[in-house]
Amino acid sequence: MRAYPFSRTLRGSYCSMAGDLPEGPTELDNYNGHLLELAGDRDSPLKRAVYGLFKRVEEGGLEPNLAWLEELDSALNATRSLSG
Repeated sequence: MRAYPFSRTLRGSYCSMAGDLPEGPTELDNYNGHLLELAGDRDSPLKRAVYGLFKRVEEGGLEPNLAWLEELDSALNATRSLSG
């Protein structure tokens, strides 16, 4: 998908929050939440989609799953179609 060009450099790496997701609170609000606060009412649909998805995973105790990428891809495509 979109990460393919980076796949060789990312091999063997992991998200520092990956282990936190099943256990409870993450740094999500400190990073993405803060950026959304700074954005205010400016349009940032993809950032909001990423934040919303990971809040659902975090709060619902859901396991990380590659299927979530399809949801983000849809949000990105919707953003592109809105921008013309």
